Amino acid sequence: RPHNYFTISTLNDQVEIAWNFEKEHNVLHLKKESHDGDWATIILKMDSKLVGGFEGALEDTPQQLNPTNFSLSEWHMLISTANIFIGGVGGSEMLSTKNAYITEGQSNDVSLSDETAKRPYKGCIGEVRIGGLLLPYFSPEELNKINETYDYFALQSPYTTTIGCYLCFDSNCINGGQCEDPMTSYKCNCSAGFTGEFCQQDIDECLESQCANGATCVDLQANYTCQCPPGYEGWLCDQNIDECASEPCLHGGTCVDGLASYTCVCSDEYVGERCEQVRLITCDSQPCSNGASCLDVRNDKTNDNFTCTCAPYYAGNYCEMAYCEVESCQKGFCKKDAKPPFCQCDNGFEGRYCEIDIDECKSNPCLNNGSCIDGIATFSCNCTGTGFQGRLCEVDIDECSYSPCGDGTCENTLGSFVCLCSDTTCGTYCNATNPCISNPCQNEGTCEPTCTLSASYKCVCPPGYQGINCTEQSHFGASNVADIALIVVPIVAILLIAASISLSVFLMMARKKRATRGTYSPSSQEYCNPRVELDNVMKPPPEERLI
Repeated sequence: RPHNYFTISTLNDQVEIAWNFEKEHNVLHLKKESHDGDWATIILKMDSKLVGGFEGALEDTPQQLNPTNFSLSEWHMLISTANIFIGGVGGSEMLSTKNAYITEGQSNDVSLSDETAKRPYKGCIGEVRIGGLLLPYFSPEELNKINETYDYFALQSPYTTTIGCYLCFDSNCINGGQCEDPMTSYKCNCSAGFTGEFCQQDIDECLESQCANGATCVDLQANYTCQCPPGYEGWLCDQNIDECASEPCLHGGTCVDGLASYTCVCSDEYVGERCEQVRLITCDSQPCSNGASCLDVRNDKTNDNFTCTCAPYYAGNYCEMAYCEVESCQKGFCKKDAKPPFCQCDNGFEGRYCEIDIDECKSNPCLNNGSCIDGIATFSCNCTGTGFQGRLCEVDIDECSYSPCGDGTCENTLGSFVCLCSDTTCGTYCNATNPCISNPCQNEGTCEPTCTLSASYKCVCPPGYQGINCTEQSHFGASNVADIALIVVPIVAILLIAASISLSVFLMMARKKRATRGTYSPSSQEYCNPRVELDNVMKPPPEERLI
């Protein structure tokens, strides 16, 4: 059977045991608790179950295998007919020698179709026995076993066996590191400026830098440099720059040194930052630069008889400087000669002074609910808990490749997976025995498994039965009728009383309306009489007085 195999491989302190038989396949793992650098012996025992692990390890630990179903008959067939390889499987020309093994190979991968394209095993292998028979590292001629009659394994490999164990390879040490003593320990001797198990960590020399006066330390390989703030120089930025050394003040002006600046004390005839202008200059002399507007208004700052109003992107007393020369670009450099000048920003920044970090996460580049982490001119996606992987969380993880469903069938879904259990198992991972197999529901009840992480079930009972297993008969007696009557009778009584009160209120309102309406209503006419009575509105004539 060309595709049957049994392999034992190791990587990073983890041992993988995998097999593929005609009717059975599985992958198991063993892992050491720590990297101790000592020899480790693995013992496997096979009958109907495969058990074993690291010699001397405690049970129920990652160093011991859980008992797993194993076909002993197919194992006997495989070991008696197949080739045995140690250190990886070689090319196809090596696969025809019966009962042979090879101490050199291309890989320890359990996928035999890719064996010839992988790297060989790197490490040390001690004594290997199968069924008590030693797998020798020397040919029968060297061991003088040509004429022996009892069973033994014979070496058929043309490769030369090397005695000794290399624990370290220079190719594993990066950044110019080399193995310190490859025969005794796995330790890289790192070049200057690097540290770590593989010399992968760049030492930050700035942690112990001596940069002074608020200088910024820049880490280099096995060294550092200091970026000085304005006004300082030197390797450690500990020297104050004398801005007056270049004699910037003109026309006899006196220079006064300051921190990253200087001040010119001009004579009475000159004004300006460098005493470069005659004091009586006006706007007619066009003193303002770069398209600025000039006003014949005294400038108290420069003591000039005019004031310059600068155009956009220019600054200075006479608008002679680019705006980014006055205030430096934060994350870029000033293009002062451009028209108009501007800050040329580094990648990932924008703004007038390159002060704004561009948010690469603003466009929501991460897919499938991945979390975007903004960086400098880049971003990264955190795909944890989404069921996806890849730079943009765009690749669906095939959870079924990890065989999470036990004896069930795994069906991969978008971002997750579903286990389809057999009739004998149930649960989210098909790891529980189906409780309905024992038919716990009585009286023709239907059993429905409700397994999640543990085995459970529910009985759907026929009419007349109830209970967990449909073993109890349903009863509806007189006590139930009495209970219902106690609830219904008070409700009906309350409704009748409310109806009586509503009818009485309605009759009283109707009687009041009748008393004020109709063809003849004295009370209404008395209240709303349309007649008008007029008194004498004219003064009567005077009466004659008879004497």
